[in-house]
Amino acid sequence: MSSAGSFGRLSLLLALSLCSALSSTVHGEASRRFWIEDDAFWKDGAPFQIVGGDVHYFRIVPQYWKDRLLRAKALGLNTIQTYVPWNLHEPEPQSWEFKGFADIESYLRLAQELEMLVMLRVGPYICGEWDLGGFPPWLLTIEPTLKLRSSDSTYLSLVERWWRVLLPKIAPLLYENGGPIIMVQIENEFGSFGDDKNYLHYLVQLARQYLGNDIVLYTTDGGTTNTLKNGAILQDDVFAAVDFSTGDDPWPIFRLQKKYNLPGKSAPLRNFIPDG
Repeated sequence: MSSAGSFGRLSLLLALSLCSALSSTVHGEASRRFWIEDDAFWKDGAPFQIVGGDVHYFRIVPQYWKDRLLRAKALGLNTIQTYVPWNLHEPEPQSWEFKGFADIESYLRLAQELEMLVMLRVGPYICGEWDLGGFPPWLLTIEPTLKLRSSDSTYLSLVERWWRVLLPKIAPLLYENGGPIIMVQIENEFGSFGDDKNYLHYLVQLARQYLGNDIVLYTTDGGTTNTLKNGAILQDDVFAAVDFSTGDDPWPIFRLQKKYNLPGKSAPLRNFIPDG
């Protein structure tokens, strides 16, 4: 075998190996994706069923976070939901808190270490049986009085200031960026409160400014025509999820849900609220 022939074969082998490695890398990046298609959730190129439940970091001492997440996983959950209460993280104007109970980044990274996905509910209003629905009480001291959960310009400027701090912390933890967050909820059950679509549209645009266009944004509303009509924002390609309670027949609600999602974008997801 001539040295020239050996060198040629070695060069070809190295080139093929490099092409294979590059192909695998590109494929790996492309496959790490979560989306909705054909009325189903898809993850990394395959249909995916979300089995989730709420585990709120701000209601658990950090020393117990791992224990509680492991218990959720032992129940068969593959996904957790958590709200983000504004009043925890900005207790006073522009006084930011992200330590201890408020260390949301550590909580999300822990969920990922335990191979749990996350649906993050960033508000700005969260309800969640939490004081003022997560609004900081100092909002009530502003004059003239703010119109909360609306397109009031002063209120929106404060929401933007808050999200300008929060969302850049969240962006690296999106699923497409290697993190656990597969979906982000806008507002919470807004359809039971009002119908200010300009407000909802603003939140969507602000979220996408910081999180990009590929993240699955969603709303959650009661499973009635009126609440979905008020709270859904399908024109912004935002997935509309629905609430219902123990004993409710889910199928009529899922059929109604489809009317408020774009064609093929109505995966059956509901927020279950137990009675009692």
